[in-house]
Amino acid sequence: MSTRRKLILIGAVAVLVIFVLLTLAQNWGKATAQRDIRRAESAAAACIANPGGGAQQCEFAAREIGAALPEIERSGKQELILRTQKTLAQVHMATGKHMEAAGLYVKVAAAHPQQSAPYRDVAEAYSLAGRHRAAERYARLSVQLQPDDWRAHAHHGRILARAGKSAEAVVALEEALAQAPAEQRRAIEHMLRQVEARLPAAVAGENG
Repeated sequence: MSTRRKLILIGAVAVLVIFVLLTLAQNWGKATAQRDIRRAESAAAACIANPGGGAQQCEFAAREIGAALPEIERSGKQELILRTQKTLAQVHMATGKHMEAAGLYVKVAAAHPQQSAPYRDVAEAYSLAGRHRAAERYARLSVQLQPDDWRAHAHHGRILARAGKSAEAVVALEEALAQAPAEQRRAIEHMLRQVEARLPAAVAGENG
């Protein structure tokens, strides 16, 4: 075999070895990433269930899921993207990062524009962040999309009450009470009594 052919053969073998090594490295990296995501999802579940007692779990979940999210979003796998965005939003809610959660919940809601429940998640995050006007807007949208859902009215009432709009909150909660099943009415009645207890002071303040 000539020297030239030997060099060509050696070069071809080298290219093949490099290709195999790169493929193995890529597959190992994907497997490692999948393991990390599974660990992060487990940590997220622990964080959401017990935010106060799982600070390290919360930190790990937020870091790992946040780092993985851009690549997941580039994958184009819509169901996985939305699940990951919602999980990270829930972790942010558990750790008091309500504005970060709101941004993620907005993306989830945008993927399901005709569904009522995702807008309640957005409203809750904005409300807890003190962004009451945005919270009310999304809570109203949730009601408009499903006006016969007592949960939408009850949540709207809670958002209004948190914003200090007691009179409007009473109207929303009364609507929720009228629609709610029997087993849910006690909780709504309790919330309604709490808001009504603040109503005279609120009305006096508005009139003053």
